[in-house]
Amino acid sequence: MVADLKIGSKKWEAIVREGATELGVAVDDDAMHGFSVLAAEMIKFNRKMNLTAITDPFEIAVKHMVDSLAAAPYLSDQGTLLDIGSGAGFPGIPLKLVHPERMVTLIDGSARKISFLRHVIRLLNIDGMIAHQIRAEQMGGNRAERFDIVITRALGTLNKCVQLALPLVNREKGIIIAMRGRMGEDEVPSLRRLINKHPVSRQSEQLDYDLTVRRFSLPLLNDQRTIVVVHFPGR
Repeated sequence: MVADLKIGSKKWEAIVREGATELGVAVDDDAMHGFSVLAAEMIKFNRKMNLTAITDPFEIAVKHMVDSLAAAPYLSDQGTLLDIGSGAGFPGIPLKLVHPERMVTLIDGSARKISFLRHVIRLLNIDGMIAHQIRAEQMGGNRAERFDIVITRALGTLNKCVQLALPLVNREKGIIIAMRGRMGEDEVPSLRRLINKHPVSRQSEQLDYDLTVRRFSLPLLNDQRTIVVVHFPGR
């Protein structure tokens, strides 16, 4: 915590920039303005609904904004991204702000959270971003839209995150990103078994994928984080 720190102040912005720079992510002035507005609106709406348990400005800067940006190096500028269980907009909105050309869809089962997300999208006049009240399970099936990137952050078990994402990711050069805290070594073999059992168009065919696990310390706090990336290289 930093005494007398205010969201949107130069000092607050410097904290976000420092953390982002450590992750190798550039944050321009437009993106920083968006971070400030998102954080301020989140605190305002949090008085009426349960958006976040993190309300200290320093922790918002690091545990929400910087933490969300840890996934940015895995994204290209183009393509579509689905944020499952977006909640107060993390990581989807910060990632959109630093990759403005990417089309982003936020989904959540809570009508009140979706109302908040739509409010922020309107307030910041963000093009190429939509928010839907729907659960990932309801989007599955043969007719579901497939996204180039499907991302989850702190959403249940690792297996659950990937299981929700598999029907929704483009399995021709798409990726699934699961943002986690600490992760046990036993979770990776379990995840491989889950993916290998996933049904595909021809029952005799297995999915072709690469699995990467990156462990790192969250800048400025040194909290342990893990990013799991499932990449489908296509044919």
